[in-house]
Amino acid sequence: MNKLLPNRVTIELTNDCNLNCFMCPRRFWVPQAHIGYMNLHLWYKIIDEIADKDITLVPFWRGCSLLHPEFETMMKYAIGKFKQIQFATNGILVPEYLQLLLSLDFISVSYHTKDAIKAIKLLSKNRKHNKPELQISVVKGEATEHKIDKLKQYTDTIRIYEQHSLGGSLGSIGGRTGRTFCQKLLNDIVIDWQGNISRCCHSWVTRDDWNIRDSTIEEKWSNSIYKNIRTNYPDEVCIVCDQWSDFTIGSTEKI
Repeated sequence: MNKLLPNRVTIELTNDCNLNCFMCPRRFWVPQAHIGYMNLHLWYKIIDEIADKDITLVPFWRGCSLLHPEFETMMKYAIGKFKQIQFATNGILVPEYLQLLLSLDFISVSYHTKDAIKAIKLLSKNRKHNKPELQISVVKGEATEHKIDKLKQYTDTIRIYEQHSLGGSLGSIGGRTGRTFCQKLLNDIVIDWQGNISRCCHSWVTRDDWNIRDSTIEEKWSNSIYKNIRTNYPDEVCIVCDQWSDFTIGSTEKI
């Protein structure tokens, strides 16, 4: 692998959330004592390194980014500097940040509550030239799964995810065969609110000794830790995960 930087950078603004969904790994991996918010200095540092380099920015992971008190400042600093900015939300705070969110490239609204209905309708009504691209998603087994078809007129894509990580086995759906090399290890980097790195978005464990606070993404992307993970794939962390294709397992319907 000769790339100096990943194609996609996921940044956790906060691991705080305003919902407690039964299928979410948060209850296993995000204890209340470890909830926090990325500081602006670290955000600026990351954005400055990867801006204008044909990278897709994903400013959410493990929580609701709209809960960050500096969310607007952070997004305004990033908009216009990336190939795409892709975002996901449960919809609860979309009305408060509507105009800002309309400046992004892709928004997935997770349909857990009635707030998602209001959010997807607002986004659909107010966007121009079909931007941002809209998706509404649900996890198989949720009560909202059988209601999602009623929202087709407001979205570009419907996504139904398989339940995974049940019982805390991160990324696992159980029984998947035909493993290939995980593309996330070649294309994506995930950074938590403290600047610590995770090998991928399905591995919710980060390492304090593997961080970009005092170094760069370029340095970490090709360092010995990443090299060992790639060389020894699948190791004891990756072997339990079934999400080794390009996208989280589920079905997609283009509208």
